[in-house]
Parts: sequence; structure tokens; C-alpha cells
Amino acid sequence: MLLPWPRGLTLIASIGIQYVMILSFGLCAIALVFRELENRTLALQNLKASADLLQDVLSVNPSIVFSMDPTTRAVTWISPNVEIVLGYAPDELMSTDFLMNAIHKDDLFIYENIFNELKVKNFVSAELRVYTRHATAVWVDINIRAIRNDTGEIAGLFGSITNITKRKVLAERLYESEERYRSIFKNSKAVMLIINPDDGSIIDANDAAVDFYGWSKDELLGMKIQQINTLIPEEVKARMEEARSFKRVYFEFKHRKKNGEVADVEVYSSAITIRGKQYLFSIIHDVSAKRRAQEALKKSEELFRLIFSNAPMGIYAFDNNGVITACNDNFVKIIGSSHEALIGLNTLKLPDKKVVEAVQQSLQGKQSEYKDWYKSITANKITPVRALFSPLIVEGSIVGGLAIVEDLTNQIEAEAQKEKLAEQLRQAQKLEAIGRLVGGIAHDFNNILSIISGYAELIRIKIEKDNPIYSDIEEILHATKRSAEIVRQLLTFSRQQKVNPIRVNPNYIIKTNEKMLSAMVGENISLQLELADDVYDIWIDTSTFVQILTNLASNSRDAIKDIGVIKIITKNKYLDEEFCSMHPGCTPGDYAMIQFIDNGSGMDKETLERLFEPFFTTKEVGRGTGLGLSTVYGIVKQFNGFI
Repeated sequence: MLLPWPRGLTLIASIGIQYVMILSFGLCAIALVFRELENRTLALQNLKASADLLQDVLSVNPSIVFSMDPTTRAVTWISPNVEIVLGYAPDELMSTDFLMNAIHKDDLFIYENIFNELKVKNFVSAELRVYTRHATAVWVDINIRAIRNDTGEIAGLFGSITNITKRKVLAERLYESEERYRSIFKNSKAVMLIINPDDGSIIDANDAAVDFYGWSKDELLGMKIQQINTLIPEEVKARMEEARSFKRVYFEFKHRKKNGEVADVEVYSSAITIRGKQYLFSIIHDVSAKRRAQEALKKSEELFRLIFSNAPMGIYAFDNNGVITACNDNFVKIIGSSHEALIGLNTLKLPDKKVVEAVQQSLQGKQSEYKDWYKSITANKITPVRALFSPLIVEGSIVGGLAIVEDLTNQIEAEAQKEKLAEQLRQAQKLEAIGRLVGGIAHDFNNILSIISGYAELIRIKIEKDNPIYSDIEEILHATKRSAEIVRQLLTFSRQQKVNPIRVNPNYIIKTNEKMLSAMVGENISLQLELADDVYDIWIDTSTFVQILTNLASNSRDAIKDIGVIKIITKNKYLDEEFCSMHPGCTPGDYAMIQFIDNGSGMDKETLERLFEPFFTTKEVGRGTGLGLSTVYGIVKQFNGFI
């Protein structure tokens, strides 16, 4: 190749490779020893070929290649791709220490340290930040090799600059991700271990593991899982292989603690890869309390099985911590919950302080009682209960307690029903008393009316029609007739009216009087009949049955303001013991039911309570006597019916 020579001559020389420097991007920087050639033509051809090859290599290489003066650090040559990588033209960087000006101020000490190290080393690399021509900071990897002369002094510096910004960003993200997961691992309340499946050595343990096992972290990291697991080493190895191959992820073991205790644990283990190495990541749950509760439940079931299965009340047992260990189906039904929700429930942590106090009393060896409306926390139900709490004593020690729970719902309902029946009985007795009173008065009043009407009739016979008092006598006779009708209704209510019952089908009487009833209720009201073909025959006085129909139809008519509908329905009905027990005066058996339905205004509670009282009416003065429904009541009772 052609070389400049100090005396200004151009020398054709052969090249001997004295030093070879391998750069990070794969290029070689070489130190040359020159030997003069005779064949100038061949040298020129080699020179051109080498220059072309170097230009091709540098054009596709992503790294910047440069050489610099070891004394001034000025760039003596730089590859053209510096313009692509950093935005600078090669010419403007020649003979300058451009790196000193381009490096981020916080990284200048790293740059200076490179040259300090080159005093004793031949190759130094460093990562730092430099600014591009557009003032953008990028991360670069700088590699510099020193070429030394025979005396060991630096004769030249060759280097490369590679943009590693993307790699740095990815590394930073990876670091942040690792820190995040390390924080989760370290601070998690769950016990966590990382294990080498090759030999079972514990690689890492979180704070929860330290607290659970009792060994310090350094102690745990010097142990193998075989020292904690109670299985024989061969079994432990087999389980680790299952977890490593993903054949199984859930295990139940017994683990030793530093204090000698053995805990029941559930282990979830899976294979993970860290820096190309496979490990087992295990999460350990202490289920000792759960296992103890299960054992206690098993013993309790044996102890109380017969009692539980046959007891008419709810029963549950709890341990000396107040945790429910067993309960029967009746208790579940009373609370409205489930066995799964109740077993393991700590009764000392219930919001109902009365229950908590009763449990505490029993755990202190005392019997106690709870009686209140209990609101279940495991179900949306409030139940009135009475519970008796007693301590469970085994070999002189209190091991828990037993509660017998009675559902008071039926008792409260029975008391309410009893009160209702008492009120109905009082109402029936009141009506009976009114009936007897009215019956006695009606007889006396009827006798007086007979005298009045008799004398009035005699006077009317003795005087002429043109007599001024004739019309007055007529009014007296009309009044006595109206009064006699009222007396008849009163006697009907008191069941003292003489009747002539016959066997008759109610449908026949209703159909016979349909036109009369329709005319009575008026044109604006539709009278509809729904009569069952198989309705039973009944024993009744037909005239009194017609009176029932007219009185009820009249009541329905008066309740309808304008246009409306009245339905008369007949069907068979069986009144059972339960129904009759809640309705005094009713006898169980088969009945023919006659039902009146209208779309009128209805009745309020106060009206219903006084429904059958004589002379009670909600109608305007002059529109009703208050004897309509009381008459119906008397007729129905007289013929052993129920209304």
C-alpha cells in the first residue's frame, strides 16, 4: 500500500500484522509493520481493494469507529456513520476532543476514568450518556484500545461507540419489574420460598417465611427443604420433580418449625426460570387451625351424633376459642345458613354482644341463657331464639361449650294467633250477648207493637175516612208495620225467628231471584253469576236465604259509586281443623260456599271489627238501619253455617 514517509517520499510496502485488536462490534484494529516491496503495481491494487472493503464494512456497521491522539485526545479519524448515529459530520469532529464536549456532565468522571485505566490496561470499556447534534441524550458503549510501542508507551488509541439506548431502556424496565416482584415477594403476608429442585436448597425466603418458621433469613438460606418437610428425602425429591414438570401444583405437607412444632400446610408450587436456571416458587399456607377444627369436628360428630340427629332443637358446639366445630341440621335451619358457613365461625367475634357474653360465660364454666331476636351474619335472616349455653368439660378441663337453640317463631306466632282467637271469641261473645239482649227486647217491643197496632186498627174501623185523624191513624199503622219488620230482623239476628228449613240447591234459589237482584242493584251495575254445577244442596228456609242474597247485594250496590260489577259465586269448600281452630264457631266438614265479590270501596279495619253489630252502619242517616249484615249473620248461624 502507499504510505507517506517522513522525508516526503511515498513508499510501496508489504504489511506485517504486529498487533490485532478485536472490537465489540467485530472489526479488527491492527498495528502494522511495513516492509518495502519492489512490485509497485501489485501494492496499488491491494491498497484500492482494502480501501473499498473497509468502506463497505463501515457503511453497514452500526458502531462508530475512531482513532485519537493519546496525548491531546483529538480525533484523528472517525467512520462516516457518526453522522447517522450522532448527527455530526465526520469533518467537524476531526482534530477535536468531541467526546469531552458531548458527554453528559454527570458522566464526565467515567470518561476521565477510562484514560486513567488505560495507563495500566490495554483495553477499557464504559457505558455513559452523550448528546447528539440535536441535543438528545443517548446511552452509548465506548470501547478504547491502547497501542503501545516497544517501550510500553501509548502510541495510538483506537475505539468504537455503539448506541445502546434501547438496550438500556429494556434493562431499566426489567430492573423495575424485578424490583416490583421482589417487593411483592418480600412484603407478602403469605409464606413464600424459592427452592432449587436439583438438591432442595432454599434460594430465597420472604419475611413471612421467617416469621412462620422461626429461623432467620440467613439460616433459611443455608437450609434445604428436606430439613423442613417431614417426608423422607426421596419423597421430597419426587414431589419436587412433579412440581418441576407441572404434573402437580398443590400439595399437603407437614412442615417443621424452629421451635419443634409441626404445622399442617398447603403448598402451591410451580416452576419458574431465573437467569436461565429453573427453580420452584412455593406459596405455603398454614392450615393447622383448619386441621384442628376438622379433627375436633370428627370427634364431636362421634360424641354428639345421636343427640344431633334426634334433637328437636338446634345444637352447636364450639371450642375453647369460641370457634364452632359442629352443628346439627336444626340449627342450620333456624339460622337460615349452611354447615360450611357456620363451621369455623368464631362466636366471640359476633356483633351480637349478648351472644358473645353467653359464650364467654360458658367458657368460664358457667351456664348462661340468651333470649332475643338474633340476626345471622352468614344469612339474611332474623330469628327469635332462646339459647342455653353450657361448658364442655373433659377430664376436668373446659374444652369448649355447647348451645341448645330453640326457635321461638312458632311460639310467638301461636301467642299472636291465641290473641287473635281471643279477640274473635270476645267478638262472638259480644254478638251473642247482643243477640240475647236484642231478642229479649224484641219480644217485649213486639208485644207493645201488637197493642199499638191493635188499638190503631180499632180506631180506624170506628171512624170515617173523612175524619181529620184518619190519616194519622194510617201513619201509626205504617209505623207499626216498619217497626215489626225491624223486630223480625232482630229476632233473626238473635236466631229466635221461626223458620221452615228444606233441602234446596243454592243455585236454584239464586237463578230464580236473578232478575229481582239485577233490578235491585240497578242498570249501572253488572250482576255476574259463576255457579258450580256440583255445588252441594243445603238445609235452609228459602225466604231467609233470599234475604241473605238481597242484603248482601244491597251492601255491594251501596259500596259501588257508579258503574261496577257484582259477582255471585258458588262452589264446594272443605273447612279443615286448622281453619276452624282459627275461626271460633266453625265446625270442620264439607260446605256449600256462596261468595259475593264487588269492585266497590271495601271496608277499613275498624269497620271489619264491628261488621255484624246490630244498628252499626257507615251509611248516611236515613239510608240504612245497620241490621243488614247482622241479619245475614243471624241467618247463617241459625242454619249452622259460617260467615
